[in-house]
Amino acid sequence: MGGLIGYSTGGITFCYATTGAINGTLYVGGLVGAALETVSNCYATGTVGGTWDVGGLIGLGYGAYAATGCYATGAVSNSGPNTGGLIGETGNGYGATNCYAKGQ
Repeated sequence: MGGLIGYSTGGITFCYATTGAINGTLYVGGLVGAALETVSNCYATGTVGGTWDVGGLIGLGYGAYAATGCYATGAVSNSGPNTGGLIGETGNGYGATNCYAKGQ
């Protein structure tokens, strides 16, 4: 579950989500729940909460890609494993470059 996109297998560029609050169970992100491709020059400002793989921008980032030039400013909370201000969980080489998170 994401503030803009739930599950993406294509690149996401120059997008933003300014929702008030996003709450879900698995793969919850302020912008995108699960990203299997590059996310670049994007941001999210809403509060994000969930149970597993919760991130201010991306819940799960997977694959040989990265978040680049992105940021998240909302508070993030989680009742289970894998929480991050920017990305909740990464796998298979997913990374972050020139990004920041500034939550509460």
